[in-house]
Amino acid sequence: MLRLVATVTGGSGLKWVHARYRGLTQHKDFKTVTLWPTQNPNEFEGIIPSEDLDPKFDFMYFFEVMDQSGQGKIFPDLNRETPYWVVPVRR
Repeated sequence: MLRLVATVTGGSGLKWVHARYRGLTQHKDFKTVTLWPTQNPNEFEGIIPSEDLDPKFDFMYFFEVMDQSGQGKIFPDLNRETPYWVVPVRR
């Protein structure tokens, strides 16, 4: 399993925080996991199941955030950097 943690602030109250993820291949569809609040302020956590971590491919993910007024954002920001993070998979 892989634990993802995000610090999320701002907006008019959060409606949801998601992580979109897949192996670093274009032959697989993205999956979505909801991140839930932790005991720490503004911190959200989600768990990627082990079966979704394909040892043949590194792992890529990004976050989607929506507030109660319908304003959304994707992190990392496409206008500033590559719009996803890559986690190398130990082989």
